[in-house]
Order: sequence, then structure tokens, then C-alpha cells
Amino acid sequence: MRRSAYALVAGTGLTSALGIVFWLLAARLLPTEAVGIGTALTSAMTFLATLSTLGLRNSLIRFLAPAGASARRLIVMCYLLCASAAIFAAVIFIAGQPWWASELGFLRQDRFMAFAFVAATTVWVVFVLQDHVLIGLRRASWVPVTNGIFSGIKIALLPALVSGGAYALLAAYALPAAPLVVVVTAFVLWISSPRREAVQPVDKLRIAPLVRFALADHSSTLLWLATTELLTLVVLQKAGAAASAYYFMSFTFGYALYLVTSNVGSAFVAEAARYPERAVSLASDALRHAALLVIPVAFVGVLLAPLGLGLLGPEYASNATVLLRLLLVSAIPQVVIGISLGAARIRRDNRMILAVYAAQAIGVFGGTALTIDRWGLTGVGLAWLITQSTVALVLVLTRRTGVEVGSTTLGRPIDVAGRLVWHIRRFRNRQLAQRLVPSALVAVGLPADSTDYRLLTSDSDSLIVSLPSREEPAVLKIATTSAASRGLDRHAEVISELHARLGPSGLLDRVPRPLRRGDLHSYTVLLESRLPGVVDGNRPPAAADLAAAADAVSVLHQMTSTPATVDEALLSDWVDDPIQQLRRTLRASALRGRLINSETLMGEELGLHRLREALYGALLGERVTTSYVHGDYWLGNVLRERAGGTVTVTGIIDWENARPVGLPECDLIHLWLSSQAGDLGMAMRRALLSPNTLQAEIDALVGTWRNQQLSTAHLVLLTWLWHVTDELQRASRNRVGPFWLARNVKPVLKLVRSGIAPHIFDGAR
Repeated sequence: MRRSAYALVAGTGLTSALGIVFWLLAARLLPTEAVGIGTALTSAMTFLATLSTLGLRNSLIRFLAPAGASARRLIVMCYLLCASAAIFAAVIFIAGQPWWASELGFLRQDRFMAFAFVAATTVWVVFVLQDHVLIGLRRASWVPVTNGIFSGIKIALLPALVSGGAYALLAAYALPAAPLVVVVTAFVLWISSPRREAVQPVDKLRIAPLVRFALADHSSTLLWLATTELLTLVVLQKAGAAASAYYFMSFTFGYALYLVTSNVGSAFVAEAARYPERAVSLASDALRHAALLVIPVAFVGVLLAPLGLGLLGPEYASNATVLLRLLLVSAIPQVVIGISLGAARIRRDNRMILAVYAAQAIGVFGGTALTIDRWGLTGVGLAWLITQSTVALVLVLTRRTGVEVGSTTLGRPIDVAGRLVWHIRRFRNRQLAQRLVPSALVAVGLPADSTDYRLLTSDSDSLIVSLPSREEPAVLKIATTSAASRGLDRHAEVISELHARLGPSGLLDRVPRPLRRGDLHSYTVLLESRLPGVVDGNRPPAAADLAAAADAVSVLHQMTSTPATVDEALLSDWVDDPIQQLRRTLRASALRGRLINSETLMGEELGLHRLREALYGALLGERVTTSYVHGDYWLGNVLRERAGGTVTVTGIIDWENARPVGLPECDLIHLWLSSQAGDLGMAMRRALLSPNTLQAEIDALVGTWRNQQLSTAHLVLLTWLWHVTDELQRASRNRVGPFWLARNVKPVLKLVRSGIAPHIFDGAR
């Protein structure tokens, strides 16, 4: 990926450098008005050509690797289809020229010029596609070669074409592109031959997913093209030919940095399409390398902007320096946007892609309309910078970057917000504790005058306070809602059952004992023994902590193991009831947020249906080993002591999600999921796309699994289903909301229904 990215970036650098030479020469050889008209004509050609790609540019990168032996057929099909579309689009543009490009009337007056424009657009669409074909075939190193040759010939031709005035720029673009299209097409058809070793049959080409992807991506591309290409025409209409020339030149310089991110993103998509299980790490790598390339160059460009524009002429430096600086700075947030879009293409998240491009188009065009009359070209630059910064910030805060948030600085805004919420909740709990603890002590038969207590951390609706001064250290738990009261009752029931069921054993030393129960305002109050050790749920955890925790819960599994056959009654408890709870929550969330969308609800319903289908298919009729499971087993519920380099588990707490009949692997999978950086949804994606990695890491902790016949992916889905439905019921005041559902539930359902992880349905381990 890095090799391809650097080749593409080098190509962009070479093309940009030669482009600067070209435009310096054009600015010196042609009048400003001819440059303005010529750039508008060239922009129209490139816009129509890119419009005629029909969304197949990114589709070629995304699908050529999986196409395998069908790659050659896919390339020919795309070339013919897009060339036909380019002819049609150019003819329509010329026919309607008076309505959308009044300055280009000569296109209708000169038949030869009209024919040349149509031919140039047709050649250009294939010229645009061939770069993406080379990237998709993992031959990105040829892109700077072909583009460098094109740029060199373009420069050499310009002096000979000066007599053509505004036509010179179009001819300089089209004439060198034609022979390169012929040569490169022959080359890509040769290397994509099924007989060539370079093409490895990874998967059979499936047209339907490609068409859906292309249609959605094309809509997004149109918005981006309108934003980048047609804004030159807007400036021409609003501020005149001279301002159009100043904007076009400045945007050409600034857009070179946008292309750096685009090149890195293209290399990322090409590799992640071949190795989807590595998409997260590849996204992190791509983001890092794009930032290292873009940010330093942007700051140097800001300093040298007057000098660079001055090479075009003093009028460019005096009128466009601020604009260029704003465009260069706007390329920095574009790094986040570009890699996020690449990750979305791997996920086939076309809605997110469309939303991002729509937001950019609305922001840039809207901002330009509001500011160009008052601030001129500076207003256009501000529209770009504010729009890009806002979109990038939203992607970071909603964790849609495709990057491991826990391993990058992108997680800091989320972490800051999380800590703020934690402090607010902590302050509120202190106020509640001061008011409720005396009455709660009386409810369990203790003196109300005790002030020696310490408030412990809790994510539920219960207050948890430590009472260290008693003869036996104890913990007082005070439910403040009905949901918390049900949880405390269940917790007390489970720990009582464990003490009665297991008898004297080393395990019981790690389970708290219920001491007294009472009621306060109809809510449960529970006094239980306090176990030694400390809780530390921070991530990333130490390997010794995970190993000790896995070993401790394995003792519970061993002592309570029972053989069973998975029948429909058991699956009703394990699968049907949780899915029904999840269905009600998703519908209620949509209703509360007024986000009722039939397509969205149908997609979620399909995900739930396929989830049930997968779990029933994998588990029904299987002979398994069941055991008591904790249900919420993570390091935040495991008390530990350290002596030297040894970690000893001294207690396992919070048993309200326990199941007397469950699969022991689910506790271990929950421990692994909770130890991963980022959200549960991100950890689930890694686990489902690469279940063997998860299994290998858990095997290293506990050795052989008890139910080796079961698919790891299905055990992961069952663990997730139990966890999210328990989270939905454990609190009402501190309940999970739409944001949590969007990050941890909906992405998993989308992954299940998308077919990206086919082993979910074939039962393969």
C-alpha cells in the first residue's frame, strides 16, 4: 500500500510541478481573458469526462482485485460504456451551451470546434479511467510514468498552439492524451489477461454489487465534481474572467495537496479490497502517511504563496494570495475526510459517502454564494476551509474514520467528551449519595450516622459506596431506578445461588457474599462483603491481567460445566428473546429521533433476520458443553492484586447479567472484545472479519476451547447479542442512546446483512 501510495504521490508531485510550468507558460503566452475562457473550456471537458465515468473510477479500484480472471472483461466493459457516455454528455453540453456556459458560445458557432470538444471529452474519459485501472491492478508505479509523459508533451505543445487563443489550452490537453490512451489500454489488457500470473483469481466477478456501488459512488462523484470543477464557472459568472483565472490557478496549486490524500486513499482501497481483514490497520497507516505528506507541505505553501503566485504575474499574487493560503490549509482536514471515504468504500457504506460529498457541496457553494460579493475570492477560500474542517470534525466525533481511535490522536475529542460526561455523572452521584446513604444504611439495619464511606465508580443507575470501617469491610449498593433495582435483585440472587451451589471452594473466595437486603423508596438496597484487590478497566490492558482474568473465570466454567443439546427452547432464550428486545429498541430509537425511514428499518430488520438465521443454523441440534457464565466479564469487573510481576484475581463482581446455562467461550470473547481499542462496534468488525485472530489470542490465554465444533464467528455474534441487550436493560437514567446504537449495534447488523463476512453463514470456523 505504501509503495503504491508513494508512487501515486510522486506522480502527483511530478504532474503538479509540470503543471505549474505549464500554467506559468500559459499565463505568459496568453492574455488573461484567453486563460479565463480556456480554463472554463478545459474545466467543462474534464467535468463532462469525469461525469461520464459513471462512478466506475473507484469501482475499478474496489472491484478489480476481487474480479480475478474477469478483470480484463471488466476493463473493456467500463471503457466502452464510459466512452459512449462521454460522447452523449458532450453533445448535450454543446446543445445547451447558452443556458449553462454563455461565455463558450464559440462551441456552437464552429462545427470543427464542437467535434474537437466531443472527441477530446471521449479521449479524456478513458485517460481518467486508465489511472484507476492501473491502481486496481496493483500497477500504480506506472501512473507517474504515463502522467509525466503527458505533462511533458503538453508543455512542449503549448507554444506551438498559442495562435489558437482560448482553444490552445484544450488542444494542449487532448492531443497528448490520445496516443497515451492507445498505448496504456494495450498494456492493461495484456497484464490483465487470465493467462498472466499477475492476475490471480481471488473471487468471481459479481456484477450486481459493482453496479450498486457504482451508482451510489457516481452520485457522490457528481457532487464532488460540481464542487471542484463547476465552481470555476460560478466565479466566472459572478466575478468575471480575471477572477476566474485567479481562482483556477490558486485552486490548481491547492488541489495538488488534495490529490496527495486522494492518492494515498486509492492505494489504501486497492489493498484493503484484497485484504479486508486488515482494513483498520491499513486505514491507520494511510492516515498517518497522508498527514505526514500534506501537513508540512501545506505550511510551507502558506509561507511561499505570494512567491509562487508571483511567478504567474504580479496581478495573481496581489489578488489570490489569501485565497491560496486558505485552500492549502483546507487540505489538512481533507486528510481525515479522504481516508474516511476510503474506509467507507471498503465497507460499501455509500450513504456515508454521499452524505460527506453533499455536505461539502452545500458548504462550498453556499459559502461562496454568501461571501463572494462581499469578500471576493477570500470568501471562496473561507468557504472551502470552514466546510472541510466541519466535515472532518463530524467524522472524528462520530468515529466514522475507519481508524483505530484508541491508537491515534483522533480519539482525543471523544475521550475528552467521555471524561466530561464521567465527571458530570460523578458529581451527580456524590449529591445523591449525601442524601441517600444515611437512609440506605437504616434500610439494611446499620446506624445512619456513619460518614465514613467512599463512593465507587458505577456505570449503572446504582450508587455503590465502600464502608471500610466496619468489622467486616462491606459494599453498600443503592438502586435509584427500577432498572437498577432489577439488576441488584438479580445480582443478589446469582451470588446467593453460587455460594449454595458450589459449596466450599477456592472460587467462592472470589465471589462477594450477600449480607443484608432492604428497600428504600421501593428500590433495592444491598449490603455485601467487600473483596480485596483493585479494579482497573483501563485499556489497553496488560497481557498478565487478561491471562489471570481468563484463568479465573475458566474455573467457574469447569466447576459448573454440563453437557447439553441445543434445542429450540434454549435458542429461544439465547437468541429470540434478545433479538426481540433489540428490535423494540431500534424502533423506539427511530421513533424518538423522528428518524423513521422505511428503508433503514427494513435494513435493520433484515440484519436481525440474518443474525437469527446464522445463529440457528450454527447452534440448533449441536451437542455442547454449557456452564454458568458471568455475562459482563471484563477487567472492570475483576478485582486484582499484584506482587512483583504476578497478577492474582481476588474477586469477580457485578453478576446481574449472569446466565446459569450459557456457553463458556462467551465470557472469554467478551473479555477479548472489551480489551480492544475503540468501540465495541469496531472490535466486532475485527472479530467477524478475522475470527481466527481472535481465537488464536484467546487460545494463548486459556488453551483449548470447550466447544471446538462451534464457529468462532457465531460465538462472537452470540456474545455481542447478549451484551448489547443486557446494556439496553441495565439502566434507565444512564441508558445507552442513539449514539451508542449507531456505533455498536447498527454497524454489526449492517456487516451481518452485507455478506462481507460470508463465513458467518457457511459455518466455517
